[in-house]
Amino acid sequence: MSVYYCHDCASSMGELRDVCSSAPISSNYQLDKYIKHTVPSSSHTIQSILDNASTTLYRDYMVNAVASGAVEIDDYGRKNIIYVASTCGIGATFQNGRFVRSNNMIKVVLPSDPNMIHSFTDSSTNYSTEFCASCGKPIVY
Repeated sequence: MSVYYCHDCASSMGELRDVCSSAPISSNYQLDKYIKHTVPSSSHTIQSILDNASTTLYRDYMVNAVASGAVEIDDYGRKNIIYVASTCGIGATFQNGRFVRSNNMIKVVLPSDPNMIHSFTDSSTNYSTEFCASCGKPIVY
């Protein structure tokens, strides 16, 4: 089960110190992930797509997530950053090429690896019942 920390607690704990968000498309791996999350394809079992494929917007979502987002430590001990980018949709999730849901948040994965950090859209409803493990503040508000 994942553990969550609000932005303030995550910052105090040093969880956001080593995040590398300044060059999100600097490696081939990152470019592949950028394309996966901006170009719809039925070849992916599950795929989240940004509504706008602007590289500047993609970078800005990552920078904003680091500046304001909460931290998730998943079941495998991996650190992710989650950030509600809008009350409206910024993208969608597709399964086998079929629409599943609208998404309003960004999830940044592998944030400490400058060659692998990337992001994709997600839905805040997936986190609406989560609270900070340190202070008890809701993660999505």
